[in-house]
Amino acid sequence: MLVTEGTGTTIPSPSSTSAASYGKIAPGVTRPPVCRRDPKPELPAISRSLGEEGQVRLRLLIGTDGVVRSVKVMQSSGYGRLDDAARKTLLRWRCQPALRQGEPAEAELEETVVFELK
Repeated sequence: MLVTEGTGTTIPSPSSTSAASYGKIAPGVTRPPVCRRDPKPELPAISRSLGEEGQVRLRLLIGTDGVVRSVKVMQSSGYGRLDDAARKTLLRWRCQPALRQGEPAEAELEETVVFELK
């Protein structure tokens, strides 16, 4: 079974990130990015046969066009296969971009992907 859950955390784009603003909604952002969460990451077959489970925390950079520009693993599941499956899948997501004063804006979003054997 797989669960993806947004943390609801919008972070300023990398060019404006500071220690004080990490994990907060960027100044002027009136709406955070919203992703469809489709396709859903799938547990790799080899991971299933090896009994690998875990949770991966990722940071997505969403462009002004809603395309996911990059995905970074912030906290590993402990299994490279799971981390890679989550990262590659989230790169294919499409989102509504954040709005900053009514205009599309680049923003970051944190997501957690949980891989569970059921």
